[in-house]
Amino acid sequence: MTLYINWRIAVSESTMNRIFPRIFALGDIVWDILLRPEEPLVFGSDVPGKAEFTPGGSAANFAVWAARLEADVLLQGKIGDDKLGKMMEEHLMWKK
Repeated sequence: MTLYINWRIAVSESTMNRIFPRIFALGDIVWDILLRPEEPLVFGSDVPGKAEFTPGGSAANFAVWAARLEADVLLQGKIGDDKLGKMMEEHLMWKK
């Protein structure tokens, strides 16, 4: 599924005369999986730990940060048509 997200800045009187960059970000939109062991790693054995999903992908990260800096950003990328894809879509729409 192709996802298009456009973050447009809110224009107020104080920002009316400013020039905002327009940016098109095309690329990956993924979940980063961070694995954190709870004990020192031992070769050849299992070690308990925690897994954490965080939104990632270079295009998505760039687009979010550019929008936070008040750029007019359009992000285009592919996400899966599954639960993780839906979670990413909801996350990025919430960032709008």
